[in-house]
Amino acid sequence: MSVKEWHPGKIGLLWGVSLIVLIVLLSAFASLGRTAALIAWFVLTTPILILTWQWFSGKERQGSAARTAVPQGVVSETTPPTQTRVNALQRLRTPAPKSEKVGYIAISLSLALAFVGMGWAFVEDIATGRLSGVGRTLLVCVVIMACLVTFALIRRPPWGYYVLFAILWLVWLGYVWVAATNVAGVESSQAGYMMWWATSDLLFIAYLHRRRWWFGVDVPVSVPDKSPEGGWFVLFIVSLTCTMLAEVLVLAARRL
Repeated sequence: MSVKEWHPGKIGLLWGVSLIVLIVLLSAFASLGRTAALIAWFVLTTPILILTWQWFSGKERQGSAARTAVPQGVVSETTPPTQTRVNALQRLRTPAPKSEKVGYIAISLSLALAFVGMGWAFVEDIATGRLSGVGRTLLVCVVIMACLVTFALIRRPPWGYYVLFAILWLVWLGYVWVAATNVAGVESSQAGYMMWWATSDLLFIAYLHRRRWWFGVDVPVSVPDKSPEGGWFVLFIVSLTCTMLAEVLVLAARRL
């Protein structure tokens, strides 16, 4: 049975198990600190998030197919061929057109800056002799992820979409974590910059979902020549709200 045919209860069960794992990790890592527990939970949650996204995409395709199904010989006049203005959900369901590549370029630059920043921090630790064995392992992981992202952006295989989606998700979690654990406090300018970067990263995830056809992932409707108007402000507010809630969750977990 494919993911799109799953009952909603399975998705809810997965997230319930994820919550139980978070509680267990927070208890098990009490002596090592909450940081290790949250990082482990973030990594373990990524596959569940990808499965949830695939489930929602499958439901979206089924819903679009049901709405556009027209008996043979009958012309549908209920849905206009074009929409000049849409809401946030309709915009998220509309594939990004071929002529618009600004969002894709922004995703590439954002990931490049993130990898360069992480790599530079590790190199500085190596130069000062402060990099431990765990840090060296993380440095190797950063190099591997950078190679995977580069191949996915250039070759655009079907699995590249899910790799970029997972890495953008992890980068968002990294920004949220840095904002919540900043030594200068959550009200500092550095934490504020990280929060805005995290908000932008969520918008990049939404745009990558709209451009998944570029990686050979099927979309429920045809690719338009131009994106519809509207919906961006609501998507921005939702991204900002989710980022702030995630930051509050990290702060609460660290104070348990």
